[in-house]
Amino acid sequence: MATFAAISDHDGAETLRTLARLAAHKILSKDKQGLPADPRDAIFAAEYIRECDRLLANTPLLVQEAIESAGHAAEGANVDPYQGVVEVLQNAEDRRAREVRVTLRDGPTSKQMLITHNGLPVEYEHVLAMMLPFVSTKRDDADLRGRFGIGLKTLRRICTDIQVHGAPYHFGSTAGVGIREREAEEAIAEFYEPATDTLLVLDLEGDFDTSSFEQWFEEWTDDGLIFLDHVRRFELKHEDGRTSVRATKATAWVDLQIRDDELTRLQRRTVTAGDRHY
Repeated sequence: MATFAAISDHDGAETLRTLARLAAHKILSKDKQGLPADPRDAIFAAEYIRECDRLLANTPLLVQEAIESAGHAAEGANVDPYQGVVEVLQNAEDRRAREVRVTLRDGPTSKQMLITHNGLPVEYEHVLAMMLPFVSTKRDDADLRGRFGIGLKTLRRICTDIQVHGAPYHFGSTAGVGIREREAEEAIAEFYEPATDTLLVLDLEGDFDTSSFEQWFEEWTDDGLIFLDHVRRFELKHEDGRTSVRATKATAWVDLQIRDDELTRLQRRTVTAGDRHY
C-alpha cells in the first residue's frame, strides 16, 4: 500500500481520492500514525465522506445495532429538550468561535433550525465524531467543553435530520448507521458566510413549538457565557426580524501570583454580563 508521504507528493483528483480513502481507514481504525494535514479540498472531502459511509455500511450488523442503540441513548441523555443547542454552543467554544447565531426558517418539508458559528473550520477528523454517538476527538484535552457525537445526538430530541456545512465538508446522518454528502448551503445575509462559518441545519419535528424555544432562549441568561473563553455573543434571529442577544465582555487575564517553580499560577479577569460583573 502506498504511504501518505508518497501519495501527497503527486497532484490530481485521483490522488486526492486515494488519500481520502486512506484517511478514512485510518480514522475508523483509530490509527493516528501518519495522518496527513487536511488538504481542505472538495474532491478529498467528498471522497472521504463516501468512504466513511462505505466502511460503516460494511461493519457487522451487531455493531451497527450497538451504534444505533448508543445513538438512542445519547438522544435521551438530557431532560431539557434544547440542551443540544447548548452542546453546539460548547462545541463552538472549543473551535474558538466568537459568535453563535440561531434562526428558524421554513424548509422543503418542515420547519428548520439553523445554527452557525465563526470558529475554526470542520476538519476531516471531526466528521465521524459529529455524526456517531459517544465518539470524540476531545478525550485527551481537559480544556475542551463540548462533546462531539453526544452533543449533536441530543439535538435529535427536536429534529429528524442533521446536516453539517463547513466547507469543503457538507454532510449529514442517514437512517441507521451512515453518513451522506449534502448539497452546500448558500450564504445567508448577516447570518452565514460559507467561507468562514460552520452551519448546522436541523429538520425539526412536526410538533416543534417555536414559542417554547423562543421562551427558552429568553430565559437563557448572559451568565451562561461567563465561563467561556471565546464565545462572547449568542443570538437568536427571530422570523419577524427581531434579534435577541446574550453577550459578555471580558478583560485580559492578569497574574495574581506566580511561585518560583511556576507550577502554581493564579490569574484573574473580569467578565461583564449586562449590569453584572464577575
